Amino acid sequence: MAIKPSVYVLGTAPPVLKTDAGAGAWGLQDKEVGMVVLKALLTGKVDDVPTWVKVTLFAPLLAVKLTGLTIQAGASFFGGDDAVKHLLHYLGNTGKTYTIDFEGMIKEVNLAKDVRDAQIEAAKKFVQSLPPGKHSFTSTTGSLNHYIHQGLSKNWFFAVGSYTSWGKGSATVSVGLGKMSYSMDYEYNFFDRYNWDGGKQVQIPIPGYDKLPGMLQDLVNKLPNVSMGRLTVTDEFMAKFHRQGLAKEFNMVAMLKIPVSWQVSTPFATYKVKPGDTLTEIARLYYGDAMKWKRIYDANKSAIANPKTLRISEELRIPIN
Repeated sequence: MAIKPSVYVLGTAPPVLKTDAGAGAWGLQDKEVGMVVLKALLTGKVDDVPTWVKVTLFAPLLAVKLTGLTIQAGASFFGGDDAVKHLLHYLGNTGKTYTIDFEGMIKEVNLAKDVRDAQIEAAKKFVQSLPPGKHSFTSTTGSLNHYIHQGLSKNWFFAVGSYTSWGKGSATVSVGLGKMSYSMDYEYNFFDRYNWDGGKQVQIPIPGYDKLPGMLQDLVNKLPNVSMGRLTVTDEFMAKFHRQGLAKEFNMVAMLKIPVSWQVSTPFATYKVKPGDTLTEIARLYYGDAMKWKRIYDANKSAIANPKTLRISEELRIPIN
């Protein structure tokens, strides 16, 4: 399915973007001992463990000096460090908005580059429909039909997966002899909500498992989704952390500033008539001289029945040669 870029309009307001339902309400369920201990093993933070957990059969595990999941170690089985950084931010349980390495994602994932290019081309097409002058433009929708699956990038599959992009910016349109000149300061935006999509799954070695004595290894293997010292992480398992108030879903954002300039050689510009337009006003806009309205009229006689009355949304050819 082809990438569907945003729809662009004049204005400055950002689009209203939809997010998926995620795991539901945060902290809705009671905390399970095993989930609390697993979080401590993954983060290396024993101080955050409630006292009541420290008196359970898993207490000996919490007495061991834990290193937690490091970005360097995690990158080896997640395919890159971004997936680990996002996971640790999730387990940090703040829910704070996180700025991703958007530029890095575009460099690593060809699909992300294609989406960016499609968005820029859609913005350029819209700017080319504008009359001479300075304009502010924005998106009314986010981009659609792009998903970073594991075959494209294991790192960004676990870090993001599906996402939405959109753009806004300012543009300048000017008329030259036989050409139209355009420039835009384009702001390319990323948005996604961190929650694992259905079907995602990865196995994580419990940090420090291989150095534990046999008795403690047995305790580790009694934890939820753990076997032989490896934790199987699924979308539902990740959701349980959120619902038990041990981790928190968060918004991921980013913005890249991309300046773009180009020219189009053409004997005619195209102008769509708006309410209140007159040939003299359009002539002033393109030529700086209202008295040159007849040039426009002569080029559009078949579409203009009465030069004093223009039909709204009529597309006029404006001679610029």
